[in-house]
Amino acid sequence: MGLKKLIDLDLLDRFLDKVKELIPKAASSVPEMNGIAAVGSSAKYAKEDHVHPTDTSRQAKITESGILKGDGSGGVSAAVAGTDYITPNTLYSPWSVHDSVSSYAIVAGDANKTIRVNQSGCSISLTQAVSTAMPVGTEIAMICESTSNSAYMTLTLPSGRAYGAGQAFTQVKLNGGYALCAIKKMLSATADVWLVTGPDVEVVS
Repeated sequence: MGLKKLIDLDLLDRFLDKVKELIPKAASSVPEMNGIAAVGSSAKYAKEDHVHPTDTSRQAKITESGILKGDGSGGVSAAVAGTDYITPNTLYSPWSVHDSVSSYAIVAGDANKTIRVNQSGCSISLTQAVSTAMPVGTEIAMICESTSNSAYMTLTLPSGRAYGAGQAFTQVKLNGGYALCAIKKMLSATADVWLVTGPDVEVVS
């Protein structure tokens, strides 16, 4: 009778072709990076060694440590003390160091610096002439670096030119180890008003 009589070879070929069409094929497109979640409609399968691209729409891994700052565009870097944030030891930079002295008169070059002394009882003063020469907005910080809780230093400003805590004064006392304060010139020439701030400030006169 012959094989063709028992099996229709043409029909078998068509059947096998149909089966081949139903078997999923490997995808030829690279994986997508970012988009709206979707089930998808492709019947193709992903190869086991496929690699997804880096998603640049997300924050990259942060490798910096400590206090950080952002640049507004996704970049993150380490913040710099004294530039990006203030600490007692970097209130203003650079330092104006005057250790082992009992008194110190502020000079024009101390503008926008931190004056540091380490001797308790040190007297710091600002004369009218130096005060007048400094521009409005000038800031000066002072710190007494002493570990003794009884340490102190005094600050004397031009008569009646200091202001803080709702009153005008001439002299303040900074009490305690690592006591600090800051002064800022608020008005110009004829007024020379200085705003005094700090957690350890005590008005003397």
